Amino acid sequence: MKLIISFVDVIFWLMYLMILVRVIHSWVPISLGGGAGKVLDFVYDVTDPIFSFFRRYIPIVELGGIGLDLTPFIALVCLEILHNFLVRLLLSL
Repeated sequence: MKLIISFVDVIFWLMYLMILVRVIHSWVPISLGGGAGKVLDFVYDVTDPIFSFFRRYIPIVELGGIGLDLTPFIALVCLEILHNFLVRLLLSL
């Protein structure tokens, strides 16, 4: 059981990391070629479905002409709640 919980922890840690990479890339948009560009494409492919789901329900907040997208924050909070639920569920088995 401990192995399964460790696997779940790694999967969620990778999701957190990919969301963080995407947020940083949105603040500092750089063009990456080669392998790094493919990794960034993979990050966008994995995080797009999550962000798209939340963007349907959460509008971009306008702050003095600047749009603030709360989607990454909401996604991180929801992932953390799901992560805690899964780990507790697995521990109870």
